[in-house]
Amino acid sequence: MYSGPYQNETGSDGIGDTPYTFTDLTTGATYKDTYPLMKPYASRHDIAVINVITTKMDVRGGDYIFDIKVTVKNLGDYIESFNVTSFFNSSEIGRQEIVAFEPDAERTLTFSWNVTAIEQGIYTIKAMADTVAYEENITNNECIVAQSV
Repeated sequence: MYSGPYQNETGSDGIGDTPYTFTDLTTGATYKDTYPLMKPYASRHDIAVINVITTKMDVRGGDYIFDIKVTVKNLGDYIESFNVTSFFNSSEIGRQEIVAFEPDAERTLTFSWNVTAIEQGIYTIKAMADTVAYEENITNNECIVAQSV
């Protein structure tokens, strides 16, 4: 129920104040954990592409440009560095590096897609974050949308 160096501040710190004694079933040895964790400590690596939005086509310098906004979030517990790449169909539009991305941080990146030489049609737009070391959930590392040109 308390935390702090003298255990006199209100609010749990997740560490028990009563020692926990347990026996190793293999060896029969008895051990004591003086400050046991009150629940398992879970840590994870998890980067997610949470949204891809394409904006209206714009004329810039005689070229027709779509802006693709890709939002990524660090759902894990570690500072991460990784690349985010955007594609139309299987062709790369661009790649951006994210360095020292804090846990729970969210960032929106903008990729400019020049469609001047692209035939009219419907294209698959995909944004993909590289897998980081020890990442357990890679199913949320990409997001796909359709875009009409």
